[in-house]
Amino acid sequence: MAHQPSTNNKQQTTTLAILAGGKATRLDGTNKALIEIDGATIIQKVYKTLSSFCNEIIIISNQPQTNYGIPAKVYPDIIPDCGPLSGIHSALHHASNNAVLIAPSDMPFIGYGIVKQLIDEYMLNQPNADIAVPTINGFIEPLLGIYKKDLENIAFKILQNKKGYSVNELVKTNNAIFVEIDATLENINSFININTPPDIAKAKGLL
Repeated sequence: MAHQPSTNNKQQTTTLAILAGGKATRLDGTNKALIEIDGATIIQKVYKTLSSFCNEIIIISNQPQTNYGIPAKVYPDIIPDCGPLSGIHSALHHASNNAVLIAPSDMPFIGYGIVKQLIDEYMLNQPNADIAVPTINGFIEPLLGIYKKDLENIAFKILQNKKGYSVNELVKTNNAIFVEIDATLENINSFININTPPDIAKAKGLL
């Protein structure tokens, strides 16, 4: 299905930040963003699905010299080696817009409709909502969500407190909207992420 750019001006003032900083220890250090599935890398698939929502695209990666094959500036973690929250913190710091769509680079089947639902709920609840994240089958999926740029300092404090680096801590201690996603097979597949060689084989088997 062709994805048409949104006509909503609020949605067009959103930054897409793709997190590509994972160490991929279970893939012998392979850059997961560059794994090819069905003729395109995962990061290219994420970009193709989500870029029409946003007027700015950035990549958060600790391999800034890598050619990711999409038109985006690359920024490293400001506070390295602290997991996905480091990536979110850097994304919030570098984003030009106050609404930042966070997406991981290891989820090849992110659904367009899911992200539209997230953005619609986030915008509908402004100025009060800080975050909008999906839930499916009772599980929160915080690595695909809308985060307000103003949360940068709060994320920094979590990273500095030496008590762990949980994205859920950022979500649960701020004004978050939890958007329930219908547990259809297509939507469940949207949250498949690639961590191991069997995951790659499974993803390719879904095509």
